[in-house]
Amino acid sequence: MTNKYFLPLFIRLKLRNVEKVIRYSFRRILIRIPIFFDRPINIILGAALTYQKGWYSTNEQWLDITKESDWLNVFKNKVLIKNIVVEHVLEHLTYSELNLALVNIYKHMLPGARLRIAVPDGYNPNKIYIKNVGINGIGPDASDHKQLLNFDILSKTLLKHRFEVELLEGYISNGDLTTKAYDPLDGYIKRSRSNQANMKNIDSWDFQDAETSLIVDAFKTL
Repeated sequence: MTNKYFLPLFIRLKLRNVEKVIRYSFRRILIRIPIFFDRPINIILGAALTYQKGWYSTNEQWLDITKESDWLNVFKNKVLIKNIVVEHVLEHLTYSELNLALVNIYKHMLPGARLRIAVPDGYNPNKIYIKNVGINGIGPDASDHKQLLNFDILSKTLLKHRFEVELLEGYISNGDLTTKAYDPLDGYIKRSRSNQANMKNIDSWDFQDAETSLIVDAFKTL
């Protein structure tokens, strides 16, 4: 079989890192424009290389969501955010860091704004799934998972920070699965049962429910 890659792995990794530096730096410049003109915006937190049309992707390198100083540096104390997506990011934080992040997020959201969260589902009944996505999980990018959230923990934490919470997708404590239709224009989630194209991806990770999440919408109260 012919190798589809023409360059050695170490060169491909170096090029990938160069791409990240360039793209992340450009994003930092790009987001300054709507903030300067006080325009309401939609943002993706911890976006890595992902993006959505009409949204501004942010990266930890210049917006660490746990640090108030980073939010101040980017948003200049302005409240401009209409919608936020944070997909498979919060499990990489400790519970204390999660609370710091939620304080910063809430402060910068407009009244009635939406925070769409996707995380691994701690109530998923499949033990192999839990082993892959849990704390120090064995699955891809899971070795540094610091918590495994379920709907009860996540909803109680959000309510503590004055959010209103709606479960869109995921298991509850009795094992029942919720799957509600939702508009991806309000925040696209790749790892979702509603994303059938991704669910059928032949390059998907090789354990059951790998491309699913616990998904909730959290609204800043008016």
